[in-house]
Amino acid sequence: LSLVVELTCRGMGRDVRALARISREAGVPVVAATGWYYEPFHTPEVDTADVAQLAAVLVREIEDGIGATGIRPGVLGEIGSHGDLPSPAEAKVLRAAGRAALATGLPLATHAQLGRGGLAQLDLLAAEGLPAERICIGHQDLLDDPGVHRELAERGAYVAFDTVGKESYQSDRTR
Repeated sequence: LSLVVELTCRGMGRDVRALARISREAGVPVVAATGWYYEPFHTPEVDTADVAQLAAVLVREIEDGIGATGIRPGVLGEIGSHGDLPSPAEAKVLRAAGRAALATGLPLATHAQLGRGGLAQLDLLAAEGLPAERICIGHQDLLDDPGVHRELAERGAYVAFDTVGKESYQSDRTR
């Protein structure tokens, strides 16, 4: 094991001090994340801020560190949506994360609930100018649609088959 990328983000119980301790004790780099998961987990600021304000929150964490820890995230994620199309709040968060990724050079990982909505996520992020090769569309192994996987890959995005072993969603045989 040479690297761990840990995608717990804002509003999800992220504990970057624990990640730093685990990294030290294990002798393995651990990359922390920033962003907002899908809508049921959004923090109150998502309701009141616009896209530019949310992007500024993320850029501040990336450049200055998370809270008073000084620990800087190395990835935006797990930026989520939970259907074929993101809700308005989820679209706002995706757009803000795309802008923050552009401003800072960080990659972006998404949460596509049960593999659905990955193309819509990619469309929103591309509309913000984020190159597809900096985007990883999550949980595609839960979507039994190779055509979608192929289109995501052909457009240049990473296609994450990242729930292997979670048999309660879909059997590994089907994957």
